[in-house]
Amino acid sequence: MDTTTNQGVTVQVDLAVYSRSALLKVAHRLINSSTVEITGEGQIAVVRLTPKNSSISAEAERARFLDELLDQSLREIVAAETEGVRNLILAHALSRLPLLGPDLDQAEPFDDPQDIFTADERKRL
Repeated sequence: MDTTTNQGVTVQVDLAVYSRSALLKVAHRLINSSTVEITGEGQIAVVRLTPKNSSISAEAERARFLDELLDQSLREIVAAETEGVRNLILAHALSRLPLLGPDLDQAEPFDDPQDIFTADERKRL
C-alpha cells in the first residue's frame, strides 16, 4: 500500500515484478529532486521519496518514480533480448577480420557478389 503525506510518499515495489537493479537505477535518477530511502525485506521493497524542493509535490514525484521504474525495467528486458546482436556488432567493430567474407565487405552497396538477388529484384535495382 502506497501512502502520501506532505513530507513525502512511500511506495511499495514488488521485486517479483521489478528487479533490484532497476529500482536502484531509478533511485539514482531521482537523487537530484528527492531523497530516496529504500528498505524492506524479501520480495517487497519500501521506497520513501521526500522531495528536496517544496515546489515539487510528493504525488508528482511518486508518478515520476513509477514511470521511471517501468522505463528502466523495459530497458533491461530489451538489453537482455538484444545482447547477442550487440555483442556481434561490437565484435565486428573491434575486429580486423571481415565478419561475412572479404567479397561482401569490399562490395558496393548494390553489388551482389553472392548472387543472392532474384531476377525480379535485380530489375528493380
